Amino acid sequence: MRMRVGSLHRSPLSLTLLLTTLLSACGGGGGDGPTIAAVGPPSAPVGVTSNVGDGAASLGWSPVADDGGAPVEAYEITLMPQASTANIAIVGRHALIRGLSNGTVYTASVRARNRAGSGAAAQSAAFTPRASDRVRYQDLAIAGDTSRSGIFDPSLLRTGSNELWMSYSGVDFSRDPQGQLVQDVGINLARSTDNGATFTKVAGVGVPGVATVTDTLPEHAACGAATCNGRWVYETSWLIDDSTDPATRKRYKLFAHKYFLYPAGPERTLYHLGAIVMWTAADPAGPWSAEIPVIGWNLTPPELTARHVVNSLAADLANCLVVSEGSAVVRNGTIDFVFACPSAGSNGVNPQAIVLLRTTDHLSTLSYVRTILKATDAAPLGASFFTAPALLANSDSAPLLLVTPAVGAGFYAGCVVFPIADEAAGTLFTDTAAPIPIQGLPTRSGRFGGACSWARGASGLGGVLSNEMIAASPIENTRFSVVRTGSTLDP
Repeated sequence: MRMRVGSLHRSPLSLTLLLTTLLSACGGGGGDGPTIAAVGPPSAPVGVTSNVGDGAASLGWSPVADDGGAPVEAYEITLMPQASTANIAIVGRHALIRGLSNGTVYTASVRARNRAGSGAAAQSAAFTPRASDRVRYQDLAIAGDTSRSGIFDPSLLRTGSNELWMSYSGVDFSRDPQGQLVQDVGINLARSTDNGATFTKVAGVGVPGVATVTDTLPEHAACGAATCNGRWVYETSWLIDDSTDPATRKRYKLFAHKYFLYPAGPERTLYHLGAIVMWTAADPAGPWSAEIPVIGWNLTPPELTARHVVNSLAADLANCLVVSEGSAVVRNGTIDFVFACPSAGSNGVNPQAIVLLRTTDHLSTLSYVRTILKATDAAPLGASFFTAPALLANSDSAPLLLVTPAVGAGFYAGCVVFPIADEAAGTLFTDTAAPIPIQGLPTRSGRFGGACSWARGASGLGGVLSNEMIAASPIENTRFSVVRTGSTLDP
């Protein structure tokens, strides 16, 4: 067969028209057709933040403003001065650096990389790893607080460049007319306008009072009757700024564990006869709404019917006796809660897991994300489990989780600081599946203490805040205090 080739012939004019058409379609002929954008390296990351620990630091940063036309594939970190012992792990926009020398001043440069290469670097502020220092522990006083037995369980919220609000427990141990010990605990709010150097009490929100409660665990025989007479008390509070709530009167949300106190019983504090309650306000100074039970559990009494029951959220939560010792942060309209979830154990030890719950609609719904720490994760530290979690990630690109190791049946033994690898997934940095801490904050010898809190940049605060309890006899002489540890996580 003979192929005709004459039809493939083009004159110079037709070739010129064809080339012009192709260039125009590709944006090279000066026309208005589609263009193929060149891909370049990304811009520098934004806002590199660091936390320091014992021979370690954690970093976080915000996304690049310009990805160069292609997705960011990875981030690179250069440490100065270079340290041959340094181990750098990067997960998304968070990093953990170990093997650093305490007392040495470092900086870190972070670059984003796409398929076109690495972009410009963003440099962190100088940071200096250091160990904790118990010698500098000092009690924190709150002006205007009259709690007879002291204060406990602080939680901090920054509301201005120098303004901090603290929710805390005021403790009053006393004897009733029958000689029974009454362990009243209520929730108070205090304000600092000097970055944590001083605090003044502003309001009492969760106020203890008389209660009649249905016993949901009759085999426990709290009082030997279907209902028990005692007192409501409140503890382990936390305050958040939910600024995207469309109801401005609900912008600030204060949470606490409300539970039943039975002074006449051998076991007075009945945590399972309770719920997590919430108050709301347009301003931390108030006025505050009436309390709303928002999170309960299978044993929550009908007097505190809660909006959400944790045991029904996921199989992992089915055995939670309560959820307590909580905290929360707000991230772009999402509220993340962390709680201790104790389950029935043996030999007087109820092991606890640290669980992450989440709401994206201001608590209309609530979901389970994951178990962040199992009880067995505490074994390398010689502890039975972790408790009293504090999630520190509000407007922060380097989030942290502070927890308390509990020894034996629940003796608080200070605090441990874990950097978070992925706050959306609720994961920590791990090494052979074990979570990696960057700092430990022990208590002073012989003292029950922990349940820590902290606020970034609070220069007057005196470091991470911890709690201490000094037991005494008779028990009403027991003292509770919030202490400035002198150990900061700021660089």
